[in-house]
Amino acid sequence: MSPLLSLPQELRDIIIKYSITHHDIAALDGGASHRKGRVELNDIEYFSRLQSHGVLWAPTVPSTDPIPLLLTCKQLHRDTLEVRRHITHTKVELDILLVNEDELWPTWTFVPPAPNIHGMALNVTVRMSGIATEGRSGFEEAPPQGLRSIWRFSSILERILRCGWGAPKSVNVDEAMSLARLDVNFITPSLDPVNILPESIAPHYACGERAANEMLKDAYLSPHALATTLANWVAVAIIHRDMEIEFMGSEHDLAELLGRIANDIKFYADGKDVP
Repeated sequence: MSPLLSLPQELRDIIIKYSITHHDIAALDGGASHRKGRVELNDIEYFSRLQSHGVLWAPTVPSTDPIPLLLTCKQLHRDTLEVRRHITHTKVELDILLVNEDELWPTWTFVPPAPNIHGMALNVTVRMSGIATEGRSGFEEAPPQGLRSIWRFSSILERILRCGWGAPKSVNVDEAMSLARLDVNFITPSLDPVNILPESIAPHYACGERAANEMLKDAYLSPHALATTLANWVAVAIIHRDMEIEFMGSEHDLAELLGRIANDIKFYADGKDVP
């Protein structure tokens, strides 16, 4: 008898649930201890100008595909189906920590039973840790790439739409993933007290406003301003695609990718819809 089948049903169900789902804890802040183990994933040729530079992923998600267990034997087939039936949360959860308004630290915090992300709903939570140091913000339009953080967000979206949470089969992989829905929620830091810039101050003006106003020197970016900036960037890319305006290189490829989720992406600030 298989060692797994010899276990009590309750314990067997726990093991099966652990095998067909993925849970992880997102970094609490941008400290060095939470940076450890994160890596830039350079296993595909990104369209994003920055490739994956500055995007530090948590360890790779193990497979949550239930098919191997379903095909093992009749008993495990029944057990796996029963465990799967009780997993009511079916949305994929991705946490992104914006560190010092520059680096992005994504973590897949929940992955339900599925071979890949194709056709699934994805919830993205964007948190903030720290503000730009020495006036160096990833949202400033500095050469040569400009708006580094925007390109880093784009590389995350690109990776999701090309190979999901798994490891790609080749550097030029595009498994043509699409999402049933993508919700991106920017949230206010859970600090007490917390100083937040006005919604009217876009991320690329934040450093200048802090330098000009002593009361804003330690103020975080407005979640609403962040959400609006990303929403506008996606909208512009898709408009260019729909109008068949030719881009040079990476911008065109990214617009084509974003077109897959054009009608199914929503941005929020602290849970409130951003038009």
